[in-house]
Amino acid sequence: MPRVSDGELESVFWNTNFGLDLSSPQYLGNLRKLVVVGVLKCLVHYHNGHTLETILKKLGLVGKTAKVTKKGRNFIRDECSHLFVR
Repeated sequence: MPRVSDGELESVFWNTNFGLDLSSPQYLGNLRKLVVVGVLKCLVHYHNGHTLETILKKLGLVGKTAKVTKKGRNFIRDECSHLFVR
């Protein structure tokens, strides 16, 4: 079970415009990729735009100062686990 559900993604991205095609079958996957990149940027102390930063805070993936939370670290681990070789 994902740490951030598709319903949560849809609700926090409601009424935003990231240039994505809403009718595309990959729409939710693209939103998820935006969130992954946003959290990774916070991990390396890069700046996200205001809208994405607000979305990450609403999802509980980052705190007030854009520090990645435990939920954010677990989210990245779950979403990127296929990149790690054990």
